[in-house]
Amino acid sequence: MPTSHQQKPVTSNKTITRHASALNVLIVGAGIAGLCMARLLKEQGHQVVVYEKHVEQRSEGAGICLPANAMLGLQKLGLAAKVRQYSHQVHSIQYSKANGELLAKASLDVAPLNSADFVALSRPQLLSLLADGLSANIRYGHYLTELNQIDDAVEVINNQGETHRFDLLIGADGIHSATRQRLHPGAEASTLPVTHWRFIANMDTKGLEPNYYVGNDSAFMIYPMSPNQVYCYAQVVDRYEAWLSSTPSIALLEIFSRYNDKVRACIAQADDEQIIADKLRTVDKAFYYQGRVVLVGDALHGCPPSLQQGVGLSLEDVLTLANLLENHPVEEAIRNYQTKRQSRIEWVISESNHIIDLAAKGKYLPGRLIRNFLIRKNGPANVAGWRKLLTELPDCLR
Repeated sequence: MPTSHQQKPVTSNKTITRHASALNVLIVGAGIAGLCMARLLKEQGHQVVVYEKHVEQRSEGAGICLPANAMLGLQKLGLAAKVRQYSHQVHSIQYSKANGELLAKASLDVAPLNSADFVALSRPQLLSLLADGLSANIRYGHYLTELNQIDDAVEVINNQGETHRFDLLIGADGIHSATRQRLHPGAEASTLPVTHWRFIANMDTKGLEPNYYVGNDSAFMIYPMSPNQVYCYAQVVDRYEAWLSSTPSIALLEIFSRYNDKVRACIAQADDEQIIADKLRTVDKAFYYQGRVVLVGDALHGCPPSLQQGVGLSLEDVLTLANLLENHPVEEAIRNYQTKRQSRIEWVISESNHIIDLAAKGKYLPGRLIRNFLIRKNGPANVAGWRKLLTELPDCLR
């Protein structure tokens, strides 16, 4: 059900218009990037097919945090008001020691951070909103078995044995992108020596703002996502995957046993069947396109969630690509796509990995003292990143 917090009136300022010559487009992946891409291209009048390897819409997932640039992107799609109905707005970010002692706090209600709301909601709920109206376009249980580029087309064979030809193929199949692997064999995402867990816990969120607790080589985030639920994210340096191979609830209890009461209260509720555990990963190099095959979303720039830019950057990708396809021939649009996106994407990947490295410095006392000093001096690292991203907005969000 929608939350009852007060909503700001939002008007869509979409700039997409009808395309004079419809393209036949295949999108691989019905995640956030793929669904947003499908909505935009369908609205432009293109023929859009989406392949999703899962046999139904994915319902797994914990929470998802949407910084202001993500909400600006959703506003361009005409979905910001609807997303806001199901989300919880936050107004500040805190970094604290494991015991709860405040290190730094920053308001999100000042420029440029107040360009749009910062919100959080259930990931399955967001996917459901994005998929609305696309049922006729999505082919669940479908994936590519072969891809060939022929002149000005992309010919594919799917797992049903069918052969189809498209004017454009867009890979939106996530950080483990099979599309990226087909274009650049060996270009899989690198595994970082950090294990993370995600889950949802019950908590009264009245007056509660997001808090990032940093310990030695561990960290725990509590992020309100409804009046009575919080999204929890935990991580620890785990070079030999000892914690990843442990029962999630037991690992969390042991790693965070000396954290404050709020953290321990969240962990006490954690259900092993609901906890999502994995290693952090990052692309080493962003591959944008080859011929008429283009990558968007985590397939292009998957990296640690330090700046919570998975959705924000993905929306920027699809808006940029859709606008270019509207105004340029396909090959020119694809080339310009890389030109417009490259510097921003490379900075986000680099900064996101830098923040993970900073968090890991707490394993030993000297590093912990330096890390905490930098947080006190510079404020929350993610807020500094958001400030830069919102000051340097891409054309697609203006």
